[in-house]
Amino acid sequence: MSHELLASNERPQVHLLKLCKTLLSEFETLMYLNRIGIPTPTVHEYSLISDTNDTGVNYLLMDKLDASPLMWYNLGSDQCRHVLYQLANIFVTLEHHSFRQIGFIQPLTLLQIAWSLN
Repeated sequence: MSHELLASNERPQVHLLKLCKTLLSEFETLMYLNRIGIPTPTVHEYSLISDTNDTGVNYLLMDKLDASPLMWYNLGSDQCRHVLYQLANIFVTLEHHSFRQIGFIQPLTLLQIAWSLN
């Protein structure tokens, strides 16, 4: 079975701490959603520090999901009902997992990264 992979990367000119925080939050969000049962692509590898990898950029390497854009008006009523049922299940799952505040999902180790950059 072959895999298609996508790479998510940030622009090198962005401040290093902001870049690390954004990419790490993207990774943590995918892991969190996966843990609570929401379908997400599998993350195979990531690098927060571009100086420590051969690509020279920060990246997140994940599977490409086998999907296509939703063309709502081309769906039949049963297909529309199925999509709405899937979305409702995702929203119900998310409803049972709340956060104390709005913002990035990040592990405590990001604070350690911030202190080590100073």
